[in-house]
Amino acid sequence: MSRPVGVRNKDFEEKKQALLEALTDFLLSEGVELPSFRQMAIAAGTSEPTLRHYFSNRSGVIVAVFEYMHKLSVPLRQNSAQPGRNLAESIDEYIDLVANSRKVTRYIRAHGLGIREGMNSEQAREAYLRYLLLPAIDSIAEKLVRTPNGPKNYETARLAGVMLLAPSIFIILHQELMNGKTHSPIDVDLYLEQVKKWMKDGIGSSLDALSDD
Repeated sequence: MSRPVGVRNKDFEEKKQALLEALTDFLLSEGVELPSFRQMAIAAGTSEPTLRHYFSNRSGVIVAVFEYMHKLSVPLRQNSAQPGRNLAESIDEYIDLVANSRKVTRYIRAHGLGIREGMNSEQAREAYLRYLLLPAIDSIAEKLVRTPNGPKNYETARLAGVMLLAPSIFIILHQELMNGKTHSPIDVDLYLEQVKKWMKDGIGSSLDALSDD
């Protein structure tokens, strides 16, 4: 007897998870840019109707992949949220984390995926923002607000978090998506060392001014 419409088979979640892992690997593979729903199904080793059964449509796949990456990146966010002994040390620690993360291919391609897909889909934009960008900003804000002599309120810490996240997103955009590493290479290590200095001077001075007010 066939299963009633809308009723899930017992291993629905297990099969969906297996598909999700395969789809994530595919979407973060070198050279994959804006693949079709059919290409996604082939890469996951399944059919389009089956993929539609689990994710509804192409946008559903993209949103699910971002949500999955959000879960995978919990340890990274927990690490980046640990406070330093002072503001300068916290900024140094975060930029060092960026320097290490940029050498991790999946980290680079995850943000590359978010930027590419976000330019083509409102659902993808929202998912990239909700599952990758905002949690990253919040983890930096938590780090800074817990740091001695750091921001006194969370909203100020989040603004500082945006400023600290921006350099790593720019490097991914310039070096990878625009192929700047070939056409107009940047010395990334030197760039990030300068970012450390500018951020420590700028954020520190700004917080001092706020304290004076």
